[in-house]
Amino acid sequence: MLTRPMGNLGELSRGRARLAISDDPRQVISSVCSAATASRPYFRLIEIPSDGDLKFAAATSQAVQVLAEAAKTLWSDLSSANSEDRSAGHEAVPAVDSFSAWYRQAATLVQSEKAPVLPGLNLTLQLERLSQLLDSDHLLLLVSLTKVDATRTDLQGFVALLEWLAVNSQARVLAAVDRDTAEHPALEPVRYDAWGFEVDLDRDTMDTQRISGTRRKPPARVYPIIGRPHPMSPGEQLLANSLHADAELKGLFLFNQPLISVLGNRFIVDLYWPEGRLVVEVDSYCFHSDAITFTSDRQRDYELQLSGALVLRVTHDEVMRDVTTVLEKLRKLIRLRRSKESNPPIHESI
Repeated sequence: MLTRPMGNLGELSRGRARLAISDDPRQVISSVCSAATASRPYFRLIEIPSDGDLKFAAATSQAVQVLAEAAKTLWSDLSSANSEDRSAGHEAVPAVDSFSAWYRQAATLVQSEKAPVLPGLNLTLQLERLSQLLDSDHLLLLVSLTKVDATRTDLQGFVALLEWLAVNSQARVLAAVDRDTAEHPALEPVRYDAWGFEVDLDRDTMDTQRISGTRRKPPARVYPIIGRPHPMSPGEQLLANSLHADAELKGLFLFNQPLISVLGNRFIVDLYWPEGRLVVEVDSYCFHSDAITFTSDRQRDYELQLSGALVLRVTHDEVMRDVTTVLEKLRKLIRLRRSKESNPPIHESI
């Protein structure tokens, strides 16, 4: 099977699905997330997990639900962009009567803390409307197939899902699958010009991560978010509110900031204090526990510290359980960076 290395995300065609093949699909997710942060123009990346029922009706319903949850999460941003464009004389939301009617009903649902899935409206139309709202020009749907022992019927349903998403959303669609699955004849319709990913992982390590039924799939992700706490991270939201309420720490940190290392790589860090070059990462277990991300995090820390930043990692659970202690860690590091003696000696224990 012929594949080629991952190209620029802009090479992906709107309205078409492409396979991204790796020994471990999480390598695809990690690489594409990194590429989305560095791309110009930007891409809004939404991951749609496919680890359950792959029958067409169930899979399409799940996909619409994921996009609706993303729209609900990003609603304030989407509405603000629409208002700004209208005031400037542009139409961010198309002035089509059917879309406008959908938009009003969707807004009512969001105001009631519900995802904008309109009852009685067919799924294809829901997909079209949600994709318009999420800006299909810059929308990249990453569909990750993590179901083990998928049958031929499963894979046929998966291909049908990919083609349905691509045609009706008019977004770019990338499907992350493992090499064994990619060889299956059922994937022939979407295998042309596939991207291949090499994973530098020990085979035994990977095998232990693939035990049927034991791997926890993280929730669907929207990426990147720039300049504010991630709306899908309760830890970032709590930390932002706690920092705002602290007289000493209020206003110091910027959330989800792009930084370029001295080696030329671009990273988005969770929190950044520019004056003291302090980077804070809020790591959840489900996103940072696999071998690929673990290794990537260490390279990222190395490059940031080589560039003069101090990197502090706290866990998401720690923030949620005891945010006061996390604030104290930040306070002490800020005082340290501000002090004249910013490098106190480290005493060895005997």
